[in-house]
Amino acid sequence: MNESERSVVEAHLVRCRECRDFAADLADSPPEQMVTRATEALTPRRSRRWVAVAVGAFAAAAAALFLLVPAQPDLVSYTLRGPFGGEARLRGPTDEGAIFRADNQFELVLAPARATRNDATMFALFIEGPDGTARRTAIDEYVEKTGEGAWHLEIPAAELFRHGAGIYTVHVLVSRSRLLPDTLDPTKAPNNETQHFKTRVRFMSEKE
Repeated sequence: MNESERSVVEAHLVRCRECRDFAADLADSPPEQMVTRATEALTPRRSRRWVAVAVGAFAAAAAALFLLVPAQPDLVSYTLRGPFGGEARLRGPTDEGAIFRADNQFELVLAPARATRNDATMFALFIEGPDGTARRTAIDEYVEKTGEGAWHLEIPAAELFRHGAGIYTVHVLVSRSRLLPDTLDPTKAPNNETQHFKTRVRFMSEKE
């Protein structure tokens, strides 16, 4: 494998936890079992002989590179503060949140347990409405990252809750990955590169 190919594989292993786990598993295997185990993990599209040759090359490269690519530590722990700017607090049997009107500013902060500059590279907000679907909301112009690594969001409530009055669940994700989905599955557990927070909000119409 030349330097260019090696760089591609190494960069992919840094980004892809699944492949890192795969490479780690192969690295623990006896050499004579690497091709067999890797081949069985894939769905062959060509002859088994071709797959064995290709997988053998990848297995050897990935297992070797696994020893060179350090595992990334877990994301630093964050704490959700807020939301602030509402009319009052909203309490329920399991959650608490806030009541907002159209002229309020919705504000929250995700603060790291220690100062960090480059740990989390992505902050995303998902709004879950009455239909149970949590959709990603465009907030880039309203969010900023401080020098110590905290994320600060301040956005007009009317801009955030465009679908009108109701009870919403606001999901906040902070992550190393920039490949976040457009809709969120709240039941899916985050990995060591992502943290998930949520709070309930009641958005009131002007007549209420």
